[in-house]
Amino acid sequence: MTVYYTASGAPAAATKGLSASLRAEFQLIQTAFAMLSPAGGTAVSIPYTFSTTTTVADPGVGTLRLNQATQNTATAVLADLSDANSTDVTNVLALFDDSTSTVKGFLRLVKLGDSTDWLLFSVASMTSPSGYRNIVVTNVASSAASPFADGDDILIEFARTGDKGETGEP
Repeated sequence: MTVYYTASGAPAAATKGLSASLRAEFQLIQTAFAMLSPAGGTAVSIPYTFSTTTTVADPGVGTLRLNQATQNTATAVLADLSDANSTDVTNVLALFDDSTSTVKGFLRLVKLGDSTDWLLFSVASMTSPSGYRNIVVTNVASSAASPFADGDDILIEFARTGDKGETGEP
């Protein structure tokens, strides 16, 4: 079942009748959204130009792309080491997989000037090819299947997950 969410994090379709586990997942998504909303104090926000090219390669200066044409099915975010302002963001991108938790954090792509167009991903890992970063992701929610057009100005927003805690005694 696919449920799209509005920019405020509220479901586009009613949650009435959903199982307890789906309602719990919805609550997790709402929490992630609150963490990533500008009012909630986004931890990291980087401007990029979106490319609809899906080739797994360096997207080019200031460009970000996904590895799938249907954007909410992407499993990789390919981000250049320079943002849309040609600023080197290598050290900032390096933070995206620093957590020792399985889910490293949540990454939201949002269209500048239209916050109703967005994708939300959980981050699993990252590789460091020359000139860009390949961020391995799983889509959590989206405003549409493919909310961005080629050349759209977007922001990549990232909120890190805390480190994995100690295992307690049984």
